Amino acid sequence: MQIHYRTADIHGVSVFYREAGPADAPAVLLLHGFGASSHMFRELIPVLAQRYRAIARLGVEPQLDLLLDYGSNIRQYPQLHAFFRQHQPPTLAIWGKNDPFFIPAGAEAYKRDNPKAEVRFLDTGHFALETNGAEIAARMLEFLDRNVER
Repeated sequence: MQIHYRTADIHGVSVFYREAGPADAPAVLLLHGFGASSHMFRELIPVLAQRYRAIARLGVEPQLDLLLDYGSNIRQYPQLHAFFRQHQPPTLAIWGKNDPFFIPAGAEAYKRDNPKAEVRFLDTGHFALETNGAEIAARMLEFLDRNVER
């Protein structure tokens, strides 16, 4: 599967992204946290791209301005969870149960506000894709196949 490395102009900022999969397939946007890059999805993209259009966006540089103020993100959590309560979208949270930064209670909050959310804990830490990438890819494909209309 060929992965394309592209850029898009977003409000005058050149934003790098990786993309693979059929252009007419349902899109799966892979987001990462501050200080990371789309490189973390390098093994996941080819697996998802077999049936979906996988897009991993933003490297570290453009995120600096957008995400340096983590406190702003935390203040938006009530709105995010209100959305989950009201709309109950299909949600899959795969979490490293030994993650010292994002503890399991953070994942359980998804289930509190969206009882349909699927929360899976893996015996790993913060970099779950690095240690459990094949298992995460398989669970994501199974979830997407059940929840995305074609």
